[in-house]
Amino acid sequence: MIFRSGTPGVAWPALARFGGPDLLAWLYQLEQTQWWTADKLREHQFRQIGNVLRHARDTAPYYRDTLACFDVSVNANRIEEQWHEIPVITRHDVQRAGTALFSSAIPASHGRTSEIKTSGSTGSPVCVLTTGITQHIWQAVTLREHLWHRRDFLKKLLVIRRTQDPAANPPDGIHRNSWGPPVDLAFQSGPFAMLTLASS
Repeated sequence: MIFRSGTPGVAWPALARFGGPDLLAWLYQLEQTQWWTADKLREHQFRQIGNVLRHARDTAPYYRDTLACFDVSVNANRIEEQWHEIPVITRHDVQRAGTALFSSAIPASHGRTSEIKTSGSTGSPVCVLTTGITQHIWQAVTLREHLWHRRDFLKKLLVIRRTQDPAANPPDGIHRNSWGPPVDLAFQSGPFAMLTLASS
């Protein structure tokens, strides 16, 4: 693999373009922490789960009511004890709650907020919010999956997937000079081509 430099005139060591350094730092953390013991992983998971539960209870009307009877203090052990008592939210719950699920105070440090909607293939679409941080997590996990499979980033990537982009229709589909994010945020990559799943 060849690192991609986002700074003109600096080829080695590469200075990754915007978003690349954070992505590589997250990959490094995931690589190091994957070897923790199960107990240590669980401790850190529930510390983070506590942060999420407190934020949800304090800023989202749906969770203010749902989590009212739970102790979401900073005690990770207490949160783990209650974890299986917290009700699982269903698709119907998400549709019925609507914007009551949305936080009224998304931290500015989480970046731009946008909506994601399902296609409604079951009859009723679902709408949720995403942030720059959630997109960054997706990019880190996707890049990690590429690395696990030892994909050669300098080769051509062909993708067949569901998309609404009419440019992906046959016979030509979409062609680009690089794989795009997240790969080309940190690495040099070969060309990319995509066809819609509806291609016959």
